[in-house]
Amino acid sequence: MLAALSTAHQIGLGLSGLVFVVFALTSAMLIPRRWPDFPGDKLGPFLAVCFVLFAGMLTAVYIFGKESSPPEKHHEAAPLRL
Repeated sequence: MLAALSTAHQIGLGLSGLVFVVFALTSAMLIPRRWPDFPGDKLGPFLAVCFVLFAGMLTAVYIFGKESSPPEKHHEAAPLRL
């Protein structure tokens, strides 16, 4: 199904997915090495950022994942049979 999308839609989905994955890996692997108590007392803002990124990813899938409308076909009148 991804191959059926236009290039712009593929790029949009890819970039939004990349942001989501980079945030997940950073918050799971890099930040806890420096601050072992992460998120600690910053749990509220961390959850807010998680929710915003989750909602953004869902919105990107909704916007970029739908197919463009097919061009309208002109129906020709059927030939008259005698």
